[in-house]
Amino acid sequence: MIERYSLPEMEEIWSLRKKYEIWFKIEETVAEVQAEMGIIPKDVPLKFKGLKRSIDFDVLIKRSQEIEKRVKHDVISFVEALEDELGPLGRYIHFGLTSSDLLDTALAIQMRDSLTLIIEKAEDVLEALEENAKKYKDLPVIGRTHGVHAEPTTLGLRFLGHASEFLRAVS
Repeated sequence: MIERYSLPEMEEIWSLRKKYEIWFKIEETVAEVQAEMGIIPKDVPLKFKGLKRSIDFDVLIKRSQEIEKRVKHDVISFVEALEDELGPLGRYIHFGLTSSDLLDTALAIQMRDSLTLIIEKAEDVLEALEENAKKYKDLPVIGRTHGVHAEPTTLGLRFLGHASEFLRAVS
């Protein structure tokens, strides 16, 4: 992602820290379901929730990156680092999951969050076009056709034209 072209909110969605937070949430959610099904002890998800508050994700990332140099696998290094953080509860992390379960689910969440942000920003653009169309509805400007001057129009009408094209493009 090129920083100067990125929204800070989008950078955050795709940051390594956010990815790890999503991975932890997926692991936590799977543990909740497994506990409901009697696969793991019922108290494990509550203990995960309690421990999450004490996990320093920056430290977890650093530890995981160190492990990844050895194991050459991002998910294994995450799981191993998280197991170290969780102590005895760590044996319930990633229980019954594959790397793809974690990666594909996290990617879907990041894509959903990204698209939500894009839609919000697109709505802001449309709102600004509509506001300017009203604001400048009576401001005359020279019309143009085929690169030359044409009949006068208004700046407001131009903004409406852009809004119309915008709506057509996103629908």
